Amino acid sequence: MIPLLKQSPGFVCAYCLAPSSGREGLSFGICDSKQAAPAAAENMPPALVKLIHVEVREVAASA
Repeated sequence: MIPLLKQSPGFVCAYCLAPSSGREGLSFGICDSKQAAPAAAENMPPALVKLIHVEVREVAASA
C-alpha cells in the first residue's frame, strides 16, 4: 500500500495502524493539497485494500 501511495501526486506521508483486534486497521495519508487527497484514495486497488470510509481533512497541527 505505501509504495502505491508514494507514487500519488501530492503525497507527503502515510501512517498505517495495526488493528486493536480483528482484521480492520486504520490508515491515513497526508497530501500537499485537498485536491491530491481524493486522488490518492482512488488509486488504491480494491484487491489490496478495502476502503470502508474516506474523509478529507485539513491538518490543524503537527509535531
